[in-house]
Amino acid sequence: MRKIKDLLQVQWHAKARLNAGANFYIVGRDPAGMPHPDDTTKDLFEPTHGGKVLAMAPGLEKLQVCL
Repeated sequence: MRKIKDLLQVQWHAKARLNAGANFYIVGRDPAGMPHPDDTTKDLFEPTHGGKVLAMAPGLEKLQVCL
């Protein structure tokens, strides 16, 4: 559940910056990291996953997401 809340928070911040006039939003790797359930030596998501999801978020089409 925490991951969903974090993603919504990132979308809210990106939308707020867009409304304030930002053209770019720099997205980094999720610092928490989530281990893969089948192989705990690997992360569940690739490093650019958050940026890809943010780039597809409704209402953020005009924002250029920098990965």
